[in-house]
Formats: sequence, C-alpha cells, structure tokens
Amino acid sequence: MIEAVVVGSMFTNAYVFTTGDLCILIDPGGDGEKLIAILDRMSLVPDAVLCTHGHLDHIAALGQAMNHFLALGKKPKVAVHELDCKYFGTQAYESHKRSFEGLGIMGEGYFESLFMPVPDPEVILRHDSLFLDSSLKILHTPGHTRGSICLYVPEEGILFSGDTLFQEGIGRTDLPDGDSASILKSIGEYILPLPPDTRIFPGHGNETTIKWEKRHNPFLY
Repeated sequence: MIEAVVVGSMFTNAYVFTTGDLCILIDPGGDGEKLIAILDRMSLVPDAVLCTHGHLDHIAALGQAMNHFLALGKKPKVAVHELDCKYFGTQAYESHKRSFEGLGIMGEGYFESLFMPVPDPEVILRHDSLFLDSSLKILHTPGHTRGSICLYVPEEGILFSGDTLFQEGIGRTDLPDGDSASILKSIGEYILPLPPDTRIFPGHGNETTIKWEKRHNPFLY
C-alpha cells in the first residue's frame, strides 16, 4: 500500500509505504502535524523513516515526527545515504544554510522559517544494498545531492525516486552538492534500465513510469 501525502510549502510528496509486515515513511517533508494526523488515522507507526536525500523540504518535519513516535513508545530507524549525513544532527543548521545561500535574501529568509532540528540517522544507506534485510533495494543516484538515493521495490514494480527523476523532469542541480552530469548518469545507469512498466513515485509532482519518461522526458534525449 502506498499513501502519498503532499506536505509543506514546496509541495513535497511524503509516502507511507507498507509491504508485508514492514511500514516505511519515505521523506517526511515539512509539515509534521499533517503527516502525524494521517499516520494516526491509519493507526500506523513506521518501522523506519527513509530519506531519499537531505534537503530541508524533505526532512524538516523529521524531528517533530520522531518525537511523536517516541511518545507512543516507538523509535523508527532513520535512514539516509552516508554522503548526505551532514544535513542531519549537529551539522544540519550550517549545511542547510549553505544550501539556501545561493538563493539570495529570499532564500535566507525562507530557510529561517523552514529549519527545524533533525536527529542523526541510525541506518547508513549504501548502493545496491537491501534495506532492513528486506527485498527493497537502495540505488545511489547522485546528482541532485551527493547522497541522493532511490528505493526500488522489484516485486511490486515500484521506484521511489526522490528528487532524481520527476514526471517529464529531473532534479535541480544548481544548489551546493548538485551536479548535472552526475544526475543524468545516475538516471541512465540505474533508473532507465528498470522494466518499462515500473511505477515511479517522485519527491514532487505526479506518479509516472519508466516507459513514459523514456518517451516524453525532454531532459533524457
């Protein structure tokens, strides 16, 4: 089951994904109250919180969500790729501030309104590894950030692509740690070879498929 929740001022897609006995919150985004209300309505507490990358619009609500889970006597494991760990814990404030500096005064003001402390991750993700001893596969797809990842669920033909690949678009690479050549290489090597009917659930915007992006994404040809 996939429950998509659009959260925060950047309209980030947070996902509640359940498969078998495993429940994963993917990219908690920037609206903890909305996310918590939906999880409570579903009577779910995730086993893990997986962050496709460390940008603030995808993780700002992490601290609030974790405090809620802890109050319920649960402690989901927070997971992120090792190259994006600097966006968490004690390094978070300065790392996120640098990301917004390139956006000028407007970006700096927006950063101050959005930033909330986020806890350190417990699980460090690496390419081609299986997440929490399940069949869920981690794909390291640098480009939007150095530590961007996608989560591939082969049995269900599903890919959570974060900000690497969107419907008819790709993630921006003009912020610190972004690299346009890397994101195109990541998509070409690890995403486009997946089965054409693979459903893609991106970090922003609508669901799409590999087949559709090969035909219609102007950044890929």
